[in-house]
Amino acid sequence: MANSNSRHELIELGKQAFNAKNYNEAVSYFSDRIKEAPKDSVTLQYLVHCYLHLGDVKEADAVLTQYSAYHATTTNYWLCKIQVAQFCQRLNDEYSAYQQLFHLEGERMQWLERYVTLCTSLHRFDEARTVLNKLIENNPVTEQKRLILWLNFYRGCERHLEALNCAKALYDTNPQSPYNLNELAVCYRLCGKSQEAVDILLSLACKKPHYAVYHNLANALSDQGKLSEAINWYKKALSLNPLYTDSHINLNKLLWESGNIDEYLTSFQNAIQAHPTAHHLSLAYADFLVDERRYADAISHLEHIEIPDYLNVAKRRIIAQAYLYAGRSSDALPILEKLTRDADTTAVDNITYGISLLNTENYPLAKEILSETIRQQPDNQLAKAYHYAATRLISDKFEGVAATVETFSYRPDDSEFWQQLIDEIMPLHASENNPLGQTLEKGTQTRGHLLRGNGKQLRKLKAFLDSSIKAYCENQRIDINTITDYDNAVNYIGSWSVRLSGQGFHHNHIHSKGKISGVIYLKLPAEIANEEAKAGWLKLGQPYLYESHELSPEMYIKPEVGKCVLFPSHAWHGTTPIHDDAERITIAFDVGQYGLDKS
Repeated sequence: MANSNSRHELIELGKQAFNAKNYNEAVSYFSDRIKEAPKDSVTLQYLVHCYLHLGDVKEADAVLTQYSAYHATTTNYWLCKIQVAQFCQRLNDEYSAYQQLFHLEGERMQWLERYVTLCTSLHRFDEARTVLNKLIENNPVTEQKRLILWLNFYRGCERHLEALNCAKALYDTNPQSPYNLNELAVCYRLCGKSQEAVDILLSLACKKPHYAVYHNLANALSDQGKLSEAINWYKKALSLNPLYTDSHINLNKLLWESGNIDEYLTSFQNAIQAHPTAHHLSLAYADFLVDERRYADAISHLEHIEIPDYLNVAKRRIIAQAYLYAGRSSDALPILEKLTRDADTTAVDNITYGISLLNTENYPLAKEILSETIRQQPDNQLAKAYHYAATRLISDKFEGVAATVETFSYRPDDSEFWQQLIDEIMPLHASENNPLGQTLEKGTQTRGHLLRGNGKQLRKLKAFLDSSIKAYCENQRIDINTITDYDNAVNYIGSWSVRLSGQGFHHNHIHSKGKISGVIYLKLPAEIANEEAKAGWLKLGQPYLYESHELSPEMYIKPEVGKCVLFPSHAWHGTTPIHDDAERITIAFDVGQYGLDKS
């Protein structure tokens, strides 16, 4: 029928079908039209959009490839390439398409805002900052818009103090704006000021019911250890938006930690059953199961769901990780080989591939893959950690960690200091079960940013840690600018307390976002003193490998109350188990601006 219509009629009929959401019918009209007029860029754009609405990325890619000879020098063609890449979350492809678009048309304002976000997501922070300055200087941008742009940039870079300053200025432009209030509250919370966030969000929740407000309020309450209140607000958020993945994840983490096993995972399962085409939620559920170490369940779930082709990369990525963590590297390896050949492979894909190669004893190739990742991302702590493992597995000649580990001791004048400090932080240890996706066993961990708290003894401790970290930087010849914020204060990007009890311990791990990591001991069991058993001691230089391979620790450190141990964030560390039914309480932290300088 379509062939009997004129070219004009084909376009009009295609548009009518498109507007009526009859995308298969629209494809028929636009396909006929572009065969007759292969240079028609509007028809090409409609055809690509039809395929994206149908979830058929393969056909969208195919039609762009088929007609590239006619359109590769047109704006519409590269806009289509960008939309396809965004649809599939292929960030590197999207970045390349923007480069082509800018080459053709220049850097137009309507494209630059998304481009800044893209560069930030790809950790191209300097480029993002340069483009953002250009956008603001060369275009008519309101003060409110300028503040929003910088706020989003700083938050994307995890420069939360600078984001908070932007949020305060944005609030001053319109103190009644729900958007401004919500942004201010989020920034307060990310800076460790959870009570300020709660105060704003409780008021806003009454005036402006919205799932994001409820979710952010739950986050802030969770940071304060008020788990039951946080659970209720996450549930309210999901009642307004049952497809909001972050609320499902955070809710189920708290249900687990609070011992509410009856409700655990039901929000995910009910939402997936009610919305079978919510594929992002199904993938998030599988990813959550991997975090929970239910690897077989994650694989089974993914193997029994139908998912669009464009999400197959994400699906295969989760399956590969499940195989790896379950000790089945030989099953993970062919999946990862294919993923790393993909044009939009990620650093995480390469590192996971490298780990699988280590576990299948292909040490030279593993080292090669990890070396290339470090070349591209010199501050990637996880790549450094497994490169160290590969080097040790290949040869006894390697650069050890001992020279980079230093200890400092805090001796407060007040004999009650340590107990008073413990009293300040113990209300934050509100969970019953050890947290999911963390390295500790038989213990609890606080939420939020502990060292940004206002406790009297906590502030004293932080002053000691500040001076210790600065001394460490001087001793290790580390540029102080890489670990301080815009006020030249030590930039703690994360801090928390861990309470281990009988049989408790930490698996060997590294910290992927810091430059320097550390721990200070607040309370220890008596058995720590036994230098032969080394129960509860810190061990360094023993990589965590997922199968039978094991390397011995390079060194052990005997804990003492008041002892602070500092080391590079990529250094492997863990603890030996405690045997007595006694507590081991510590504060741990990461320092430094990962992948970003202060300029």
